[in-house]
Amino acid sequence: MSSVKDYMWNTICMPDLHPELKGMLFKLEQWPDFGRLTYNQNFIDLCALLSTRYVSLGQLKAFAGSNDDTIHHLLNTLKASNLLSIRPGENTNTHGSKELTWASYKQKLMSFIRSAYRKTEQLNANAA
Repeated sequence: MSSVKDYMWNTICMPDLHPELKGMLFKLEQWPDFGRLTYNQNFIDLCALLSTRYVSLGQLKAFAGSNDDTIHHLLNTLKASNLLSIRPGENTNTHGSKELTWASYKQKLMSFIRSAYRKTEQLNANAA
């Protein structure tokens, strides 16, 4: 990662949300390279959520429980790095009316992992 990108990730230059991002839904296009920098753990959690579906700013705030500056900084940096896909819409819950929380997300993720593990075990048993 270049020193410019390191600087972007480590420095909150624009704590306000970029005007082009207001009222939009967000989804991660490509995973950011956090390898060489000291990152905020919230970045990993938020990127994990953003990599699965389009979410609104309100959903990100409810999910993360972190301050607005952190979320705005992440979204602004992802946008500047061309890693963020956006589309119009606000507060759209695409998975029913259930509120998005870290606990519900972890539960859904673990369910997916268990299901994938079972399928792998079945494939290995059938192959043997």
